[in-house]
Amino acid sequence: MKYVLFILSTVVFVSSLVTYSILYFNNVRNKTVITTPSVANNLTLDEINLKDFLMENQPIVIGNRSAKVAIFEFYDPACPFSQMYYENTFPKIYENYIKTGKILYVDKEYPLVSLHGINAFKAAQYLRCVYVHAGEDAYLRAKNLTYLSKRKWYDAKGVNLTKALLNIYLDTEKIYNDIVDCYLNNETASATYYDVVKGRQLGVRGTPSFIIYVPRNLLSLEDKVEIEDHFNQIYNVTTYQIYEDRDGNYIIPLIGALPYSEFKFVLSRVLPS
Repeated sequence: MKYVLFILSTVVFVSSLVTYSILYFNNVRNKTVITTPSVANNLTLDEINLKDFLMENQPIVIGNRSAKVAIFEFYDPACPFSQMYYENTFPKIYENYIKTGKILYVDKEYPLVSLHGINAFKAAQYLRCVYVHAGEDAYLRAKNLTYLSKRKWYDAKGVNLTKALLNIYLDTEKIYNDIVDCYLNNETASATYYDVVKGRQLGVRGTPSFIIYVPRNLLSLEDKVEIEDHFNQIYNVTTYQIYEDRDGNYIIPLIGALPYSEFKFVLSRVLPS
């Protein structure tokens, strides 16, 4: 059995006014999914149930926890492409699939500190505080406002950064104070860090990146081949493929600020009519 290392390239191109990143998948012989100096333990997909793996460490869950199909989004609050996806594509996914209970959606924070600086990590940390203390709806509003107010916090330092972030979302006094305490005490920093570690273990290189998790019985071989052929064309490669985890569930990786139609193309083939 061949094992696959998937590398998400940072090369981007524009097609039909939508920015995509090119996706490369290379076969490796050493049965290692990812080898990164900052990650202590390498793993292979046949060692894990991917959904269980990504649901560890205080996941930011949006929608139906009981849904069989799940989308995991790795995002960076400082990334313009993450913002593009959130503004143009996510609202349609939310209305048609999340709000209706058809899928589970999980945000995985993946601040690219080497590219956007430590403030990207602090913004992610803040947003998780909002989720923990104010809930899903508040979190989604705060995420939108964080993108829109990026110029206020992106280059801020010290107390100015703290003020810029903590003024993004204002709730009742108690909830606001809980968020402030959470942020100042770094209560969510470790969970954000583990999102980054897990992303590196899975080969994430850019944002936004997605994993669509599909139970094996929900995707036919015919549809699997059709999806692979489709994204080979979209990404202009010949090596795109769908993977399987330890339990034979399908892992469909996507990258870039893809339009809603690309997610619909996949979900229409894995969800009951």
